[in-house]
Amino acid sequence: TKYLENLKFHYDSNNIQINYQAIGYRSQNNFTYWYRINTTQDKWQSTTNSNIVLASLPPGNYSVQIKATNVDGTESEIKSISFEILPAFWMTNWFKFSVMILALFIGYRASINTIRVYRTQAKFQKKVNELQMISLQSKMSPHFIFNSLNSIQNFILKNKSEQANDFLLEFSKLIRIILMNSDSTSILLNEEIKILKMYVGLERKRLRNDFSFTIDIDKSVDQLNCIIPSMLIQPYVENSIWHGNVYSNPNGEIKISIKRKNDFLFLEITDNGIGVKSAKASKIQKPTNSHKSIATSVTEKRIQLLSELHNQMSDVEICELNPNLSSNNFVGTCVRYSIPYEVKPSKE
Repeated sequence: TKYLENLKFHYDSNNIQINYQAIGYRSQNNFTYWYRINTTQDKWQSTTNSNIVLASLPPGNYSVQIKATNVDGTESEIKSISFEILPAFWMTNWFKFSVMILALFIGYRASINTIRVYRTQAKFQKKVNELQMISLQSKMSPHFIFNSLNSIQNFILKNKSEQANDFLLEFSKLIRIILMNSDSTSILLNEEIKILKMYVGLERKRLRNDFSFTIDIDKSVDQLNCIIPSMLIQPYVENSIWHGNVYSNPNGEIKISIKRKNDFLFLEITDNGIGVKSAKASKIQKPTNSHKSIATSVTEKRIQLLSELHNQMSDVEICELNPNLSSNNFVGTCVRYSIPYEVKPSKE
């Protein structure tokens, strides 16, 4: 029986034939054989053949029990044979585990590479947008400089050398600050406010018509560390002066409100000038005397690019404050938009 235990067969040698023979002189080979596969199967199967064939056995352990009965019905001793059908290497647990580990590793590497590609594309797109913003900003600065030089020219033509000198001195200070920030897409909020005040001061001297200019900044805004896109407010202030004719109102005023709500800055520029409709009508009536302002359209593009960089939806809302007033009255204009609230990185 030692030879009938722990037999092992290769996975492709899974057609097993078991031969047996009972001995009995009275029965003269007239035996009925009984067999069952594995002890878990209690039902015996009978045959008169002296062999059984187990075909296409799957990998696993098997135990076959065989007994015989003679013509008198006497049962023989039960004989057992045990064997194992070995699995192919690709059917083993270690191989399946290795394949699973390899698949996980490949998936992990593919995920890392995909993330790296997306990050590279995101950085590239961000750089492209930043370059576009710098390009748009460079278009704005000459426009602003042109307006200021016109003011200096007016003083010179009217032989007001002292006023022209004072104006030129203030203008040079302003240009110096603008040039210092010309190659950067952002500026500290307090520096931007400083530029605005200098600009409005120059426009007051040029127009010789005073108007009120106030800036209200929410206390939750850190002016010394908050950074915003440079020259993002000035074009709308310029619009209020040049196209809104706020200076023609005896009680003319321009107000800037900056408030913080969570991670965003909400900016509002209001004036009590002639309003949007009258400003447009004035351009149509006097096309030769009207200077084509590109600053506001450029600024809107910059805000759109800024929104794309931060996955934020932000539109510039421009409306008249008192649309029900007649065209002869100062209906006023309001400009609203929001930008992400950012603070310059701390130096550690």
